[in-house]
Amino acid sequence: MSGISVNLSEIHWDDIGQWIKGGKIGADPYIGFLYSPDEPCIVCEFNFAMANMDTAFWRAPGRRYIFGCSFVNDELITYFSHFAEYSESKLIASF
Repeated sequence: MSGISVNLSEIHWDDIGQWIKGGKIGADPYIGFLYSPDEPCIVCEFNFAMANMDTAFWRAPGRRYIFGCSFVNDELITYFSHFAEYSESKLIASF
């Protein structure tokens, strides 16, 4: 996989949304938070998701994933190829 990554200790939380726009996920108006295969996802507007990513994954150890989404005629469309991986110290976004 080619992509971009950033050490979260080197970037301010307010700048994550701007940074992640360098990947495919940055073009999507909504973000889905994936917790585990047997739990439902949470989908919210891109800017809200970026501002609250740390809160969304609080107390969720290990690698976590977000993916791009949109709505077409009130139907949720998911773009699983537009994703980012989040861990305690690093955020990796796909290209």
